Amino acid sequence: MAVTDDRKYTKAFVYNLLEGVKGKTLGEVDKSHQFARTQNSEKITGIAGDVIEQSVFGYERDSKQECDIEIDGVLTELKTTGVRVPKSDLKNVKGKSGAAYNVYLGAKEGISITGVTFEPDIQRDFMTSHFWSISKAFLNMYTLI
Repeated sequence: MAVTDDRKYTKAFVYNLLEGVKGKTLGEVDKSHQFARTQNSEKITGIAGDVIEQSVFGYERDSKQECDIEIDGVLTELKTTGVRVPKSDLKNVKGKSGAAYNVYLGAKEGISITGVTFEPDIQRDFMTSHFWSISKAFLNMYTLI
């Protein structure tokens, strides 16, 4: 499993790229107009990931079940999910900021690693399984909702 040259980055490049979008909304960085798709459909899943992949990293989305990018030679799966304060904790965060606020943050939804099936070869050879090849390295992107 290999990625194309347009998906190969250095750690320093990724750090600087993400520092450049830190503090911005997904709408502000949506150069590829992913949110325009919401005009025709109320609920679109995966739009945050599409914005990060296409507008921030600059590569087209695909449905291949393999790592998205390579960072300094390490195949890496890119995952994006929103974080929010659960409704039950909204009263607890009033007037708080920084670490005191952050302790109340939780994932908006679970992250799916890969379409894992329980095929016999996965059970026999975990270290060479598709699941393990995707799971070894993650770059998690969190967006505040």
